[in-house]
Amino acid sequence: MRRWLVNPLSYLPPAVNDFLLRRVVEGAGIALILVSGFGLLSVMSWSIDDPSYNNATPPGRAPENWMGLPGAYVADVLLQTLGLASILLLVPPLVWGVRAFSHRISSHIVLRVAAWLAATLATAMLLGALPRFTFWPLALGLGGLLGNALAALGLSLFAPLTGEGAAYTLTALLAAPLAFFLSLFATDTSLTDLRAAATRIRTLRRVETEEVEERRYTASARPRRRASAEEEAPRPRRPDVEPSRLRIVMWAVGDRLGDATDRLLRRGDYAPLTSEEIEAARHGRLGEFGRRVEEESVKERRARRREARAEQERVEPAWSEKPAPRVNRGTAKPVKPSARAAREAQPKLPLEP
Repeated sequence: MRRWLVNPLSYLPPAVNDFLLRRVVEGAGIALILVSGFGLLSVMSWSIDDPSYNNATPPGRAPENWMGLPGAYVADVLLQTLGLASILLLVPPLVWGVRAFSHRISSHIVLRVAAWLAATLATAMLLGALPRFTFWPLALGLGGLLGNALAALGLSLFAPLTGEGAAYTLTALLAAPLAFFLSLFATDTSLTDLRAAATRIRTLRRVETEEVEERRYTASARPRRRASAEEEAPRPRRPDVEPSRLRIVMWAVGDRLGDATDRLLRRGDYAPLTSEEIEAARHGRLGEFGRRVEEESVKERRARRREARAEQERVEPAWSEKPAPRVNRGTAKPVKPSARAAREAQPKLPLEP
């Protein structure tokens, strides 16, 4: 019995399908960025003293890796397997994640994935063919376990013809351009992009050098601005006429202190009323003095001020309110009635006294 499977997305409008597809691509890009970034930070902060599958440490010892204990284990596995080629293993996925998040997806995804894996192995072969340096703490070479195996494969192929030393050199010379061009194809990067990046870096360095030189010159020279002829000379101070700022401040502070002292001691303008003034206020001989008036609200006060300004303003009529100019049509001539109209006209009745 044949079963028909229906895609539920086919019932949605095309715009909704495009929207969901874009969000899925962005989510995949973010996932690639997070995974590759985690791996790069783990490898960059790897330490041989961290706990891992190949190193036993006392319990409770904190790892030095930036990504913690998981980062220490992941970095140890990558470096033991691929060595420094593990960096190339993590860079293309980071580039793919950035391109997917910015909706610049490259074509031929399957071929680029194959080129990525081949470039990683070629880089491991190149590093495995190099001699083991003193700064490298692992017993394996710079290319890890796979790098040593691939370098041994190249040695077995070329050693009978050229010797052991020349076989390692020939293996490195063949693996270097292969890893380089495969990495460019995997990351969808051309030689023109590399030249543009190099030009940009040189331009930035040149600009930084010029800024440093200009800063050094301005710090040592410190030129003074010349006053133009249009600028007026500063007005001379008259300390005998104009008070200083300190004296103005002292006057303001003194006024405040004097007012506060008068309020506290009830003297001057704040002194209590005498018995005569109280008696006059009771009989209403002081007018509005002493009466309590309810304070008007802010809205009422603003409305009152607005009305006062409106009364003082000159009101001009709007353009639509102005009377239209009169049209001089001239004096109309009286129309002379025809003979028939004069004959059939009814006589006027003498109704007026």
